[in-house]
Amino acid sequence: MAYSSGQKYLAEFVGTMGLLLAVGGAAVFSLTEVTDPLSRVLLVSMSVGVGLIGLIYAFGDISGGHFNPAVTIGAWVAGRMPARDVVPYILAQVAGGVLGMGIVAGSRTETPISSRLPKRRRSAPSRTREGPPRGPSAWRPCS
Repeated sequence: MAYSSGQKYLAEFVGTMGLLLAVGGAAVFSLTEVTDPLSRVLLVSMSVGVGLIGLIYAFGDISGGHFNPAVTIGAWVAGRMPARDVVPYILAQVAGGVLGMGIVAGSRTETPISSRLPKRRRSAPSRTREGPPRGPSAWRPCS
């Protein structure tokens, strides 16, 4: 099926936005949510791989699945895409990237999730002072 230019540009826009939502979101949110550096590396690299392959499967047939201006320029230099599509592709990719990271930045909070969870209430102490009872009343016989 032949796709129109507008459909191709929209696919690049949505694909780039989705890629940056997946990768940028994983990188930004793992700063406060993941404490182990190795886990953070694994999370971000898996989000790149899984996010990119999913988006290529979704939009690759429509636009070629570039989602990156460098890939678009490389495809043009290699003769795999017409020159008239290069600038609109790049504009769609930049706009999609700005929107994707804008969504990530807008949903970002400054506090980790553990501080947003409800705190457990501690039971009130039965005495005002700490430790075992002292003084003459401590040894009073029970009645």
